[in-house]
Amino acid sequence: MSYTSGTNYRSIKNFSGGRGVVSHMKSVSLSRTGSAAKSAAAESTGKTGSSNLVLTTQLKTYSKIAQDSTQDIQESGGKLTATGDTSLFAKAEKAGSTKSVVSEATDFVNSYNNMLSSITKLGGSENKKFIAKLKEYAEENAEALKKAGITVLTDGSLTMNKNEMNEASLDNLKKVFNGENSFADKVTKLSSDIEENVTNKLKENLKILGASTSTVGSSKSSGSYFNLSI
Repeated sequence: MSYTSGTNYRSIKNFSGGRGVVSHMKSVSLSRTGSAAKSAAAESTGKTGSSNLVLTTQLKTYSKIAQDSTQDIQESGGKLTATGDTSLFAKAEKAGSTKSVVSEATDFVNSYNNMLSSITKLGGSENKKFIAKLKEYAEENAEALKKAGITVLTDGSLTMNKNEMNEASLDNLKKVFNGENSFADKVTKLSSDIEENVTNKLKENLKILGASTSTVGSSKSSGSYFNLSI
């Protein structure tokens, strides 16, 4: 029997012609590999976008808290540190009551704690300097604050004992909250710098996050949640 005739020949011919099948199989394999790579890249991009979205939300949240608390400090601080016949302390002295002073001081301390907490979570070299300064102000006034019913904690935050605050003398409250270079005065002045820094850094960080997402293929990253309004 000839090796080039009959069924055997056709079998050999079909097998040799099978290069097209092998080629097709390679093509399919490469196509699948390419699809897997694209899928992995898309997943990576999705994770990056999701991660940036979380960071953006955190930045805006903590920045908003910091901004609100700094403004509240400036409002309360302005009332507490004011001097003169129409000031909060002058009126309290005439009335023979510390109630209005304690109320304003409570708002001030709450805002102080919110500001300290928010800039701690935001991080950054400038905020670290502000935190150190706030802790310094608190620690150097720790004894006076204690007499006003306020305790300084190790992280620089303040805790209030309302009974002790209500029982504190007007003079003791005045040493902490009234006049130039008082604890309240120093914190109020610093809060303006903190507010400005938070606003500027938020815009910078959002731009960086927007650029970071763009580099991994998200052309829409600079829209919607990457707007700079806060």
